[in-house]
Amino acid sequence: MLSEERCADVLDAYVEGMERALAAGVRLGDVLVAVSCPVGLLDAEADARLARSGATPAALPDGTAGRALARLLFRLREQRLAGDWWRVLRADGALPPRLLWTGGRAEDAAGLVGSNTALALSPQELERAARLGPLRGDTLLGKHLAAREAFTVLERLGVDLGEAAAVAEHRELERLRHGWELRTAVSS
Repeated sequence: MLSEERCADVLDAYVEGMERALAAGVRLGDVLVAVSCPVGLLDAEADARLARSGATPAALPDGTAGRALARLLFRLREQRLAGDWWRVLRADGALPPRLLWTGGRAEDAAGLVGSNTALALSPQELERAARLGPLRGDTLLGKHLAAREAFTVLERLGVDLGEAAAVAEHRELERLRHGWELRTAVSS
């Protein structure tokens, strides 16, 4: 999920599923949801496009696109959780969906901290993140305007973020499909 539109679709499906679960008598607190957001993939694609363009402003470090996307997706989720239906679901025990940032690096950890979020890192990257210093608290809440500005700067520098997201998403889906086919072939 590499765009606000995809995230909105996922959050809508989550609420609809929880409504159905509530109607079916399912204990909503037993339904745990994590929404995977491969911010590292968008970073890699956007950073590569930025490097190819020759524009590397000091004010725009590597990883800007992924961090900006995380901030926008966090804002979107918080807006959805402020809705009337969410209040009904929450009153019946529903837990908010967790945003799971994936594909990141140790350097990304400090910039991806927020309520009901998680960052998936390899053990080696987790060790590196620990050596980089302590986390500073929430870095996502209220940062959506800065995220929009970062996207605007990237676009001005020639990075088509919609295209970058589509390419990164396609590559990831192909990687997952290949892994699934390999798993299926090995287990046959």
